Amino acid sequence: MHRAYDPGQTIREKGPNAAARLNLERFSHDSKREMENGVSRSSLVHGTQTNPNSDTWYDTDAFLLDQVKEVLNKLSEGSIDDEIWGKIVIMERCKRVAKAYLRKTTVIIDGSEDEFDGKTLGFNHFDNPTRDDHTKEIRAKVADGVILKMDYQGNIKGMARGPAPIICQGWKEPRNNCISDRLIRLHGKLNHGVTEDEKAYKVFDMRKFKHSLERELHDGTPDARSLLLKTCMRIALVKDGADMNRTPC
Repeated sequence: MHRAYDPGQTIREKGPNAAARLNLERFSHDSKREMENGVSRSSLVHGTQTNPNSDTWYDTDAFLLDQVKEVLNKLSEGSIDDEIWGKIVIMERCKRVAKAYLRKTTVIIDGSEDEFDGKTLGFNHFDNPTRDDHTKEIRAKVADGVILKMDYQGNIKGMARGPAPIICQGWKEPRNNCISDRLIRLHGKLNHGVTEDEKAYKVFDMRKFKHSLERELHDGTPDARSLLLKTCMRIALVKDGADMNRTPC
């Protein structure tokens, strides 16, 4: 399961200054031009196409950049309203089985077969013609899943809702993402803590992203690719994997 954050919102709401907003818009537009042609678009929720080879990626960075490109395209077209703050993508190994745009600041991803109602998304609601037996086994163990919530500072906090392992991927490469230091020390595992505050971890730390943004703008030639990748987070349900193909859910 992967989630892409809207970089534009960060700057619109709490950007460093007008020049920073202009620079971000410029290099976001440039990076969109540089990326290859993207994938299918969706409305609020979209299942995969019937072609088993569609919506498939084998490179993590290419996958994430394509998801961001879809968001940037919709922003430039004006087809994303102000209430939408993020995009969530449901993955089974290298296959995208669903995607949704988020309006409510809290979203639950669990192991039910319930259709997305704006707040709760059932991982087992969607079909996948390429699903293997091991992925079916892992899907059956998602259970209560994970809850994600955006706070007023723009942080995204994640909390495991049950005993099933929930892992924020990328903790081994902290320079490439905005995972909180606290979660990195726990190797990305959200299944810790007793109280709700202790169980909630920043899977996206806005402070880290702002520091990265300010550093890139100070250098004069911002690395758009690096910043756009830092707007994304990857969360594995039940079982972690070294790469996309080894991450069942």
